[in-house]
Amino acid sequence: MFDNLKDQLIELERLSINISDLIKDNKYENIVELDLKRQNIIKSINIEHAKNYKNELIGIFDNNNMQIKSIENDILELKKKSKKSLKCFQAYKN
Repeated sequence: MFDNLKDQLIELERLSINISDLIKDNKYENIVELDLKRQNIIKSINIEHAKNYKNELIGIFDNNNMQIKSIENDILELKKKSKKSLKCFQAYKN
């Protein structure tokens, strides 16, 4: 049905939103059909795909954390350099 878990999850979210909107608008005639599609997607999700997707997300999270630490270190270095420059300018000013 879908190529990968991400597509399935996106479609699942879309169907759930559509169902919610139909309920809110009191349009109940199409809910059963959409809910069956939603249930089929849930049944088709393979636990191995979910594990692989989870591992991919963990990798992205870890990479993001490393990049944040790198940026924080860069900011710290820039602050040190700017303090040094300010002290230098202050010395010339006096």
